[in-house]
Amino acid sequence: QTLQNATIYHGAVTNLNSFYVNVYANAPNTSTTNGRILLGTWYPSSTNAGTETISGSLFGLTNYLSFDVCATNGSQSVALSGSYGN
Repeated sequence: QTLQNATIYHGAVTNLNSFYVNVYANAPNTSTTNGRILLGTWYPSSTNAGTETISGSLFGLTNYLSFDVCATNGSQSVALSGSYGN
């Protein structure tokens, strides 16, 4: 099966910890919360705006992933768009 990656564009952030993505494995038919298991957290490589790739292989899994995008940038808004797939 083709390996999957997420591509995410984010605007400028105040610091590297003010924007992050929690990466989950989808685990339906299990007793986990919402059928998801937290694999880890991804942080951007720069505070500058840009497009980055979140590779599932960094988290030991490459397919059947889901993501929670989190921002703690205070009142500053951050542009965001993304996709998941090939």
